[in-house]
Amino acid sequence: MWSIGIIMHLLLFGKFPFYAETQQETVNLIFNYTPKADTMWESISEEGKSLLDKLLSREPERRPSASEALVSQWIQKYASTKSPSNHILSACLEKLKGFKTQMTLQKAVLAYIANQELSKEEEKEIKEMFEMLDVDKNGSISKKELVDGYLNLNYEVTEAKIKAQEIINVVDLNRNGIIDYNEFLIANLAANKVLTKDRLKKAFNFFDLVINIINIRIKMAS
Repeated sequence: MWSIGIIMHLLLFGKFPFYAETQQETVNLIFNYTPKADTMWESISEEGKSLLDKLLSREPERRPSASEALVSQWIQKYASTKSPSNHILSACLEKLKGFKTQMTLQKAVLAYIANQELSKEEEKEIKEMFEMLDVDKNGSISKKELVDGYLNLNYEVTEAKIKAQEIINVVDLNRNGIIDYNEFLIANLAANKVLTKDRLKKAFNFFDLVINIINIRIKMAS
């Protein structure tokens, strides 16, 4: 039910309620987060606020069961019709579209910094980590190599396979089942806090220039 609350938050706010660069920061957000602190809170209906507040409660006993959630005022308000109204559906789709755009831009910025702004020392450190996992030296990290890495850390086989797949799901941007060096590089940039204000500004200026060039070509073509 707590996970459903997270999905509901994404649909209503266009973002996840808990997002941080490290696991510990994420845990801290979970323990300290309140939906009411979000700037978009007032735009949500009272029925929606009530259900979301209960679903995201840190106290399990405060969260409704699936049956209780189904008869909540927010669900019942729209359950009487066979399909959601156009404006509700449109709002949800726009929020999801905005979230997808946000994640796509984030990956693009990380890719730019990875290829243009890293110092030799920073890249050397990341490359050494990559080569340590790339046991067969074929330029990519397979799920098996990730599993073997966890097994070397004394993880159980089942847990090692689960964690390896979790990494593949997040880091494998082109969804080919392996992690290439560029994907590994981008993932490490997000985790190692190299996104300085100066680097982000350079990335912004680069994309701003690209967009201007595209707009000029579109106008010329039309």
